[in-house]
Amino acid sequence: RQFLSASSVGWDGSAALVLGAELKFCTLLTAWLVDKGFSYLAGSTVELQDVTGQICGFSTPFVLPGDILSDVSALASFRDIPSLSGSDGAVAMARAEWLAQTHTASADLFVRPNFVQNAALSIRLLTTDEAYWIFTEARLSQKGKEPADDIRIQKLAGSKPFIEVTCGSLDQLGGALDSLVRFVCENKIDRDTFAKLADSLTPFPRP
Repeated sequence: RQFLSASSVGWDGSAALVLGAELKFCTLLTAWLVDKGFSYLAGSTVELQDVTGQICGFSTPFVLPGDILSDVSALASFRDIPSLSGSDGAVAMARAEWLAQTHTASADLFVRPNFVQNAALSIRLLTTDEAYWIFTEARLSQKGKEPADDIRIQKLAGSKPFIEVTCGSLDQLGGALDSLVRFVCENKIDRDTFAKLADSLTPFPRP
């Protein structure tokens, strides 16, 4: 069993994982997507079950540090939800209607959010080496790691699209991902096909 530090949302029986950045930014983007109608699969931890990208999510309460609390609280779905507040932020309960029908799904898209002040929107397909490195860094524990775990991650990095989205605002980043996540999940787009579609996805620099 291999666990990753990642957030996840679901669409059409598939999942998108958000990882490779500070957890608070992953949480922020996940909350934005849930507010737009995606199901909530995981807040901070997913279990990677096999080389096909099958995952099991843990839909824990949203942990909201103080510096993202106002952004999340401004989302319509997060207003007036049960929460516990403290000096460092808040913990918000997940609404029952947000939850996916099952905790397991095929992860068909991996997203690394990259918030850079005043940056123009760009979407970059990561190389397989970059994807492998991020998967490795996202492991919650290196103890007991088997060679099969590396093989699993290598195959996943080479078969599923892993993108880095850079921009200066949450609305811009979320807006770019909204239709893209739906498209990839609905059509089960693999990495090679995604790369071939680069010209029709703008802005989309080639790797």
